[in-house]
Amino acid sequence: MNALQIECDGRAAEAVLSEFQRKGFFLTHVLECASDAEIEAFNLGEALKTKLPSVLRRMRTSLHPKRIFVISKEMAIVSGELKTAQAGGEVVLDRDAPFDLDDPGSLMRLHAAL
Repeated sequence: MNALQIECDGRAAEAVLSEFQRKGFFLTHVLECASDAEIEAFNLGEALKTKLPSVLRRMRTSLHPKRIFVISKEMAIVSGELKTAQAGGEVVLDRDAPFDLDDPGSLMRLHAAL
């Protein structure tokens, strides 16, 4: 929300979400929460690769994004696939990598790209 200049402090979650959506943003995730039984054998890279095709299909058929900002350094394992995929919109990366919200430089570049 900081990158989008949306104030959260002292505001109801519904008001923050409403402002987020009014600005034309939609947030989706690649992975759902894993069950406790799945966590022990969980391989993030494999899970992202497995789920990516269904997320891309959802973006093309339901979401119809203009631009797709890839956020989270964990998404680096599928960055190459995202760049070449028919995702339904322009894939925006930070110098060929996902934006890293823990890196001030990457956060500044995200803000500028938005």
